Amino acid sequence: MIFVKNNDMEDKFYKSSGIALMIGSFLLVATMVLHPIGADPASIMKSFNLAVFTHAMAIVAILFLGFGFLGLCKFLKDRYGFSSFAYVSLVMALIAGMFAGTINGLVIPFFVKKMVDMGQTNIDNIVKFAFIFNKCLDYILVSGMSLAILIWSLLMINKKVFPTYLGYFGVLFNVAFLIGLAINFDYSTLTGFSVFVFAMVVWVVSTGYLLSKEKS
Repeated sequence: MIFVKNNDMEDKFYKSSGIALMIGSFLLVATMVLHPIGADPASIMKSFNLAVFTHAMAIVAILFLGFGFLGLCKFLKDRYGFSSFAYVSLVMALIAGMFAGTINGLVIPFFVKKMVDMGQTNIDNIVKFAFIFNKCLDYILVSGMSLAILIWSLLMINKKVFPTYLGYFGVLFNVAFLIGLAINFDYSTLTGFSVFVFAMVVWVVSTGYLLSKEKS
């Protein structure tokens, strides 16, 4: 029987967690770059295959991010449980993101396609309702993600485990997010959500890289 030292197991876990964060970030960026434009039934039908593909890719990204942030949660664990609370906030955000991706990229396209095939064209109100529901999920996603980043960033600064500029960047990210909310910047549009994702990815990729290099 081969025994592996606990420190060696943790190092490998941190490495795989960091890599998972970078993979998840890459998939999110690819999703936003390829994301089709248009919310009306005609646009949805025109970009059916692309919508399904990009949102399926986003759901896969959620799996990688969930695993990757679990490693970060463990690495930044503290006596008061703030890191665990951040992970709970992150999981809430990812669940909202999973439902948003499923509704926006799978349920709506397949529903519209089915209705069009059946000759039903008066479905605009149903599609609008689905997108309004999706907008609520988007705000749960960005809020939960921002809170998790803020807590982990403050822990980075306090524990001095990563370069402090990364922690301060996370704090600045949250300040910008709150300013956006104050001026009614719409994070649920393709442009608004893309701005949030691209800024978030800078923090996540940097964190993932540093975590993958970390030694116990």
